[in-house]
Amino acid sequence: MSTLVQLVLAMLTGGAFSTIVHAVMNRRRSNAEAAQIIAEAAASLVGPLNERLGQHEQRIQVLEAENAHKTTLLDEAIGFIRDLLAWAGRLLPGERTPDIPDTLRDELQL
Repeated sequence: MSTLVQLVLAMLTGGAFSTIVHAVMNRRRSNAEAAQIIAEAAASLVGPLNERLGQHEQRIQVLEAENAHKTTLLDEAIGFIRDLLAWAGRLLPGERTPDIPDTLRDELQL
Protein backbone atom coordinates (compact mmCIF):
# COMPACT_ATOMS: atom_id res chain seq x y z
CA MET A 1 0.00 0.00 0.00
CA SER A 2 1.39 3.34 -0.94
CA THR A 3 2.51 5.81 1.64
CA LEU A 4 0.17 8.45 0.24
CA VAL A 5 -2.87 6.22 0.76
CA GLN A 6 -1.68 5.43 4.27
CA LEU A 7 -1.30 9.12 5.00
CA VAL A 8 -4.79 9.90 3.70
CA LEU A 9 -6.29 7.04 5.71
CA ALA A 10 -4.45 8.16 8.81
CA MET A 11 -5.77 11.69 8.43
CA LEU A 12 -9.35 10.59 7.76
CA THR A 13 -9.76 7.72 10.21
CA GLY A 14 -7.01 8.01 12.66
CA GLY A 15 -3.69 6.21 12.90
CA ALA A 16 -5.04 2.93 14.30
CA PHE A 17 -6.95 1.98 11.15
CA SER A 18 -3.99 2.85 8.97
CA THR A 19 -1.71 0.72 11.11
CA ILE A 20 -4.09 -2.25 10.86
CA VAL A 21 -4.38 -1.93 7.07
CA HIS A 22 -0.61 -1.65 6.77
CA ALA A 23 -0.09 -4.75 8.93
CA VAL A 24 -2.59 -6.78 6.87
CA MET A 25 -0.92 -5.75 3.62
CA ASN A 26 2.53 -6.61 4.97
CA ARG A 27 1.28 -10.01 6.12
CA ARG A 28 -0.19 -10.76 2.70
CA ARG A 29 3.08 -9.76 1.09
CA SER A 30 5.00 -11.95 3.54
CA ASN A 31 2.71 -14.91 2.79
CA ALA A 32 3.17 -14.38 -0.94
CA GLU A 33 6.94 -14.18 -0.53
CA ALA A 34 6.93 -17.33 1.62
CA ALA A 35 4.81 -19.13 -0.97
CA GLN A 36 7.23 -18.06 -3.71
CA ILE A 37 10.22 -19.33 -1.71
CA ILE A 38 8.46 -22.65 -1.08
CA ALA A 39 7.57 -22.98 -4.77
CA GLU A 40 11.16 -22.30 -5.82
CA ALA A 41 12.49 -24.81 -3.28
CA ALA A 42 10.02 -27.44 -4.47
CA ALA A 43 10.99 -26.83 -8.10
CA SER A 44 14.68 -27.14 -7.27
CA LEU A 45 14.02 -30.48 -5.56
CA VAL A 46 11.61 -31.89 -8.14
CA GLY A 47 13.89 -31.23 -11.13
CA PRO A 48 16.69 -33.57 -10.03
CA LEU A 49 14.15 -36.16 -8.89
CA ASN A 50 12.50 -36.13 -12.31
CA GLU A 51 15.91 -36.57 -13.93
CA ARG A 52 16.73 -39.53 -11.68
CA LEU A 53 13.30 -41.02 -12.35
CA GLY A 54 13.96 -40.80 -16.09
CA GLN A 55 17.33 -42.51 -15.63
CA HIS A 56 15.71 -45.28 -13.59
CA GLU A 57 13.02 -45.77 -16.22
CA GLN A 58 15.70 -46.12 -18.90
CA ARG A 59 17.63 -48.59 -16.74
CA ILE A 60 14.46 -50.62 -16.14
CA GLN A 61 13.88 -50.82 -19.90
CA VAL A 62 17.44 -52.06 -20.43
CA LEU A 63 17.10 -54.65 -17.66
CA GLU A 64 13.73 -55.84 -18.97
CA ALA A 65 15.21 -56.28 -22.46
CA GLU A 66 18.20 -58.17 -21.03
CA ASN A 67 15.88 -60.35 -18.95
CA ALA A 68 13.72 -61.17 -21.98
CA HIS A 69 16.84 -62.06 -24.00
CA LYS A 70 18.28 -64.26 -21.23
CA THR A 71 14.92 -65.97 -20.70
CA THR A 72 14.73 -66.77 -24.41
CA LEU A 73 18.29 -68.15 -24.36
CA LEU A 74 17.54 -70.24 -21.27
CA ASP A 75 14.37 -71.67 -22.82
CA GLU A 76 16.27 -72.56 -26.00
CA ALA A 77 19.14 -74.11 -24.03
CA ILE A 78 16.76 -76.24 -21.97
CA GLY A 79 14.99 -77.39 -25.14
CA PHE A 80 18.35 -78.24 -26.70
CA ILE A 81 19.46 -80.22 -23.63
CA ARG A 82 16.14 -82.03 -23.62
CA ASP A 83 16.62 -82.96 -27.29
CA LEU A 84 20.24 -84.06 -26.69
CA LEU A 85 19.22 -86.33 -23.81
CA ALA A 86 16.43 -87.87 -25.90
CA TRP A 87 18.83 -88.33 -28.81
CA ALA A 88 21.45 -89.96 -26.55
CA GLY A 89 18.76 -92.28 -25.18
CA ARG A 90 17.81 -93.38 -28.71
CA LEU A 91 21.41 -93.63 -29.93
CA LEU A 92 22.71 -95.52 -26.91
CA PRO A 93 19.78 -97.48 -25.47
CA GLY A 94 20.52 -98.88 -22.03
CA GLU A 95 23.49 -96.55 -21.51
CA ARG A 96 23.42 -94.21 -18.58
CA THR A 97 23.35 -90.51 -19.45
CA PRO A 98 24.96 -87.93 -17.19
CA ASP A 99 22.96 -87.14 -14.08
CA ILE A 100 20.71 -84.13 -14.46
CA PRO A 101 21.36 -81.50 -11.80
CA ASP A 102 18.49 -81.17 -9.33
CA THR A 103 18.06 -77.52 -10.27
CA LEU A 104 17.31 -78.51 -13.89
CA ARG A 105 15.36 -81.72 -13.31
CA ASP A 106 11.94 -80.02 -13.18
CA GLU A 107 12.72 -77.92 -16.26
CA LEU A 108 13.86 -80.87 -18.37
CA GLN A 109 11.01 -83.23 -17.32
CA LEU A 110 12.32 -86.37 -18.91
